[in-house]
Amino acid sequence: MKEFCKNWIGFLSILLIPVVSTGYGLLNNDGRPIHTLATPLDSHTPYLKIFIIPYIIWYAFILICLFYFYLKNKQTYYISLTSLIIGELICYTIYYFFQTTTPRPVIDGNDLLSTLIRMIYQNDEPYNCFPSIHVFTTSIMLVGILKSSFRNYINVLLISINSILIILSTIFIKQHVILDVVSGVGLACLTYPITEIIYKKWTEKQKSIFATKYDQFKRVPEHVKSQVN
Repeated sequence: MKEFCKNWIGFLSILLIPVVSTGYGLLNNDGRPIHTLATPLDSHTPYLKIFIIPYIIWYAFILICLFYFYLKNKQTYYISLTSLIIGELICYTIYYFFQTTTPRPVIDGNDLLSTLIRMIYQNDEPYNCFPSIHVFTTSIMLVGILKSSFRNYINVLLISINSILIILSTIFIKQHVILDVVSGVGLACLTYPITEIIYKKWTEKQKSIFATKYDQFKRVPEHVKSQVN
């Protein structure tokens, strides 16, 4: 039981995600000047209701990826989680100072896919668009697996396919415009490597401090060690 707790206590850090995510709801409104980043190209992107499926899968996708990273390599897990949290805080800062919106179509039809899209629209105001958090967090998972030591053909393929579908879904169900997507990918490509560098330097410093203290302890006379113990 003690060993189990030791191995899994670190995974509880994933609870930071819902804590940080509370900021999304606080900012998802039109209480500030609103901008739109829609381009002529966005008017030519189709509305494809089938893409609501990968859009909803995103919620499980992020958790499954982080769980998988934790099982395979805790360094990849912590870098990915830290990158995700830092990136979300950056997104919230942008939302506060530069709020954007995305035009949404009127959804007709009573089929399951249309109903799901209406549910998303009703529960998520059309703000907090630039950068797209859906795209940013998905891209973090993709960068994480590509830079991991345990990547292989299968896990890279699975995460890549799901990532591409999720990213495309944000455009095809009209939750985001193209610039939201580009900025989300770009933010991930910046946040992850910077976090990785800082994390590795921090862990190396901690190892150096531990090694120094251990070396000092080894030099303590045996009778002093026994008194300490």
